[in-house]
Amino acid sequence: MNEGRAMQAFIKAYEKTSDTVYLDYARKSLNTLYTLVKNGGVTYFDSTGYWYEEYADDNVPQSRVLNGMMVVLRGLSDYYKLTKDPGANFLFGQGVKSVKNTLYLYDTNGHSNYEITGKPANPWYHKFHIELLDFLYKETNEPVFREYAQKWSQYKEPSYLSKLIQKPTRIGVFTVFSIFTITVLLVFFVYYIFLKLKN
Repeated sequence: MNEGRAMQAFIKAYEKTSDTVYLDYARKSLNTLYTLVKNGGVTYFDSTGYWYEEYADDNVPQSRVLNGMMVVLRGLSDYYKLTKDPGANFLFGQGVKSVKNTLYLYDTNGHSNYEITGKPANPWYHKFHIELLDFLYKETNEPVFREYAQKWSQYKEPSYLSKLIQKPTRIGVFTVFSIFTITVLLVFFVYYIFLKLKN
């Protein structure tokens, strides 16, 4: 993800200053994407394509963070549009292939996962995934990106009470119990005052 953000920052700096040193820095960010995680880089190569890992560490299970991957693709796209560098186009294509082949693994009943291990995306990241999928669809015209963007857009975040029923927490149960108790006490107090005034 940092490589994608860095490329975008260097591109903006070049556009404002016309200083080619910023394009050199952007190119260096791009070059790191050719290095495997096991060799100290950020990339996994496999049959699905190239995956650019946000948390690159060969000693832990692959997390394959979805938003981090797509941010890199946006940086590669911006760099290619400016420079027409075939390497950026190649890396973009391989990354798109990987996201396209694995996107279904991030879907849970219309909600997106943050990473491939099944950790659900919070509301902000879920919305960000949709924004990034819209970008990929506009860049590639691949229907799968539009399909998931539309599917995930229809997802409604469950209420706090629904979440608590599905996955109770001590503090959540305590909060709901406290609110219920206070409400009951208030009703009895108002009723008591009403009876007193009536008499």
